[in-house]
Amino acid sequence: MTLDGVGKYLDPALLNGRSPEAALIAEKDRADAMRRVVTRASRWRVPALDDPRQLYDILTADGLRSSRSRPSAAFRSW
Repeated sequence: MTLDGVGKYLDPALLNGRSPEAALIAEKDRADAMRRVVTRASRWRVPALDDPRQLYDILTADGLRSSRSRPSAAFRSW
């Protein structure tokens, strides 16, 4: 099963007897509760970790300031 967050709606072991709809509603409720505590959040999926430029673009577009410039196309994080 996928590890990027989708599994919580599809994997019976993670659903723990709930329907995918109930899992989605619970996730939305958690997100609403989080927004009452934090002023900003960023959403990205695991594939963005394979592309540092994409992750940098997502995070900076969501307001994260960086003292570093955008990674070059040749940059590899591993």
